Amino acid sequence: MSCFSTGLAGIGRASARWTLAMLLAAGFQTVASGEEPTAAQPDGTAGRIAAMADDDPAVRHEAVDALGRERVDSAEAVAALAGALGSGDVHMRWRAARALGAIGPAAAEAVPALVKGLGDKVPGVRAHMIHALGRMGKAAESAVPDVVGMLADPYAVNRHQAVSALRAIDPSPEQMRPLLIDLLSKASPAAEAHIVEMLAGGGKESVPRLIAALENEPARYWVCIVLAEIGPDAAEAVPALAGLLEDPNPDVRREAVLALAAIGEPAGAAVEAISKRIDDGHPGVRYSAIYLLGKLGLPEGAAAVEKASASDNAFQQLVCAWANARIHPEDAQAVDAALKLIVTSLESEELTTRLGAARLLCELDASADALAEALAGAMDDVDPQVKAIAREAVAQLGAKAVPMLVKALGNEELRDGAVAILGKIGPEAKDAVTALIGSLEGADAAYCTEVFFALGQIGPDAAPAVPELIKSLSDADGQVCLAACFALAKIGPAAGGAVDTLAKLHDSDDLRLARASIWALVRIRPDDEAAAARAVPVLIEALTTGVEVARIESAIALGDIGKLAASAKPALTAALEDPSPTVRKAAADALGKLD
Repeated sequence: MSCFSTGLAGIGRASARWTLAMLLAAGFQTVASGEEPTAAQPDGTAGRIAAMADDDPAVRHEAVDALGRERVDSAEAVAALAGALGSGDVHMRWRAARALGAIGPAAAEAVPALVKGLGDKVPGVRAHMIHALGRMGKAAESAVPDVVGMLADPYAVNRHQAVSALRAIDPSPEQMRPLLIDLLSKASPAAEAHIVEMLAGGGKESVPRLIAALENEPARYWVCIVLAEIGPDAAEAVPALAGLLEDPNPDVRREAVLALAAIGEPAGAAVEAISKRIDDGHPGVRYSAIYLLGKLGLPEGAAAVEKASASDNAFQQLVCAWANARIHPEDAQAVDAALKLIVTSLESEELTTRLGAARLLCELDASADALAEALAGAMDDVDPQVKAIAREAVAQLGAKAVPMLVKALGNEELRDGAVAILGKIGPEAKDAVTALIGSLEGADAAYCTEVFFALGQIGPDAAPAVPELIKSLSDADGQVCLAACFALAKIGPAAGGAVDTLAKLHDSDDLRLARASIWALVRIRPDDEAAAARAVPVLIEALTTGVEVARIESAIALGDIGKLAASAKPALTAALEDPSPTVRKAAADALGKLD
């Protein structure tokens, strides 16, 4: 996708920080604040339903959990669980939703109660309600308008859950499109990305319908954004998008240009129409058209770019210089001129200029050394957008950027950015491990946490950090300990020296740390029977949490444990029907390793 696009390309990616926060720091349950002992239960469904009204919370909760674990789908059980969705006990509400989700389509009678629960004031409870509706698939089709509304939930996790649930319910495009387009007119910027993602989810097959939707004037703007999300697979839409370059609404013209840019090479058929937009009265349309001509790199666009470069507008000159370098990549003088102008623009007092320069630099055909040097200052720009773009651009250079980043670790003003980028680069940043360890001396807890996340992303090659990570397992700061567990888990068997220390944390009063240590230990020693015995029940429980990444990581960990996780087969088999394709794949892979 174009670096001039709406910035939606990263939807759905979970960072290491997010993974740890959702999988471990929050425990494997969305709203639980602690673990309860398993309470003795009466036999039979009737006994468990009766126990749901017990005065002892532990008894009530275990009764609900048992109905879900055993997937009791009798009318009486479903009705009792549906009633519990309105309980004054928050733990009863989310556990009942989880149990109904585990029962799946057979619990369809609970759909109205789950829909009502979407208004729960506790975000984690709403997450479980959404997840349960998704687990019911087509049986929850009547809830589609309400689940669509959750795409605008204030909490990102719930918006992700809504996307997953809608994919599982699989409503018809005819049902979805008007709901989504209507919601877009009311949604916050944070929600718009998820709504567009949902619209774009149909991919190539939805393009003909989207082309037809371009005839609907109020919808054109958003349809262009959706086509941009689909990218090259939307090539069929090029003629229709070219026609929109004459639309009276400048926002539509701009988004049409950006959609053509995202489609890429097939948009070359529209180069004549694009060239006419370099004189557009709207600056955003003008700049986007020049950018697209550069992205296409076709000689037919050279004259238009040269004409546009005569402007006295500094930003337009910047985009023209970049476009000229893209059209003439063999012209070293043109490339050098563009690079120098971009570097100068990165120091501009104008935010839009710095932001544009950082984005253009992402797609300039210059040497890795020249790009890394140019981006060094922008990595810690005062504006978070410029900073994010620059860091992403450096990360894309991979191993080539590591020497520059290692040097940056010695500069207190740059080192935070350098650590974040090394984490993004991942295993290719293995040559930075020694420097990362050295940078920990005298560092505060926040910096140590970030370094540990980066080491975890590097993976097994970060093994030299194991002694330092072991020491940090006793740090007074809980986040440092959790980050150390994360890193040790990702290093895997090469972190064998941490086994004894991790085992001591299994009984920690800090439930988060206890779970993190169990998770880390089974990743390091998946064949350790004692560790597996403790980990498997926790991981099975996590397979039904409302947090997608927790379900993914749990399935992977169970697969790593192998035959010692045989008791997880029923739960993993149930996960083969999970709304998330990633969870389904992880569960299938894990099942293949348990035999």
